Formats: sequence, structure tokens, C-alpha cells
Amino acid sequence: MEEGNMKTGIFPRLFVKILMAAIVLVLMVPSAFALTINFATGQDVSGNIQTIGNSLDANWLSSNAANPENPPYSYVVAPNNQDWYSGWFANGPNSSWIAANPLDGHGNGNFTLTYTFNLTGYNLATAAFSGLQFSMDDQGYVQINGITVSTEPYIGGMSYYWTTFTIPANDLVQGFNTLTMTDENTDDWLEAGRLEGTLQINPAGVPEPTTMLLLGLGLIGVAGVRRKFKS
Repeated sequence: MEEGNMKTGIFPRLFVKILMAAIVLVLMVPSAFALTINFATGQDVSGNIQTIGNSLDANWLSSNAANPENPPYSYVVAPNNQDWYSGWFANGPNSSWIAANPLDGHGNGNFTLTYTFNLTGYNLATAAFSGLQFSMDDQGYVQINGITVSTEPYIGGMSYYWTTFTIPANDLVQGFNTLTMTDENTDDWLEAGRLEGTLQINPAGVPEPTTMLLLGLGLIGVAGVRRKFKS
């Protein structure tokens, strides 16, 4: 009887252990392999949001500015800079205003800000964007790989606000992608842009969570068969 009890007690414990391992695998797959990209303007090389004027933006490059400070780089614009406009909302905590030249109120004009990111080897169907919003003085539009995904209404001379938008996964490509903000209808006086949002995407070939769960249940079944033959 003791031997029988031992035999009947071992399998439930084994079942629980394998089931728990399968659940852990399901939970680990997205977090262990997913790539997260933070598009926020104003970041330093460590991903911290900078609020001090003329701080170098680590990700966004500028082009077509009237008088860029140090092309093709972009810099944080703050209240102590000549390019600052009092109608903009304050820098931080999740992003800051940037421009090609924060030291010249007439130095930016209809400029473009570009963020380039590489999705080689990633499953584009798993792309999930969140929190996308932008603002430009006096007006602007956002493009992904040359496709316009949002246009901001003209706001010149008024208090600014966020314009929310989305990016369809179908607009992404394997390899290098470009996210751009372009200023338009400028009065060539006090111009800057600001953007927030993230992308999370899984590598190609990473099993879906349901697949991992089925694998775990399969292991439980194999363990059960092996236990039956040994009994």
C-alpha cells in the first residue's frame, strides 16, 4: 500500500511542476525576446529625458533647417533658449521639445526631424504601438517610411497641445524604417517639435504563447505515459 501511495503521489507532483514550468515559459517569451523602442524626443544616450536647453538628442536628426546649430543633430529647446515659445507646454517628464538650433529663434523654419530604427529579423505582424502623440510649431505632419500618418491642425500664435496618432503595422518594413516629423506653414520664428510613443515587437520565429502552453501540456502527457509504463 505504501508503494502504491508513493506511485500515485509522484505523478500529481510531477504534473504540477511541469505545468508551472510551461506557464513560466509562456510569461517569459514576450519579455525576454521583445524589442521596445521609445521614440520620445529629448532622450540622452541612456534613454533619460533631458530638460536642459541645448542638450543633444541622442536619436532624432534634423534636416532642411534655415540655420542649424550642428547638422544633422537636434537639441532640446528650453525656456532659456532664444528659440523657446511661451505657448508650448513644459518639457518632461516623458519628452522634450527639440529643434535643429535652439539658440536661434529664426534658425529652424520648415525643418524635418528623423528617427531611424532597424527591424531586421522581427515579425512585423507583432508590432504594437502605444502612446503615440506629437506637436509642432506652427503646424506639422508625421510620416513613417514616407507615408503620412498624421497631420496637426495649424496652431500658430496659440497655446499648443498634443495630436494623437497611430501607425499601421503594414507601413513597417523589414530593415531600416524612418519616422519623421516635418514642420510646415512656419512663420520662421520660434519653431520646434515634440513626440512621444513606443513600439514593441517580437523577433521572427518566436513561438506564440499558446504554442508554448501546448508544448508544456504535451510534456505533461509524455511524462504521464512514461510513468504508466514504469508502474
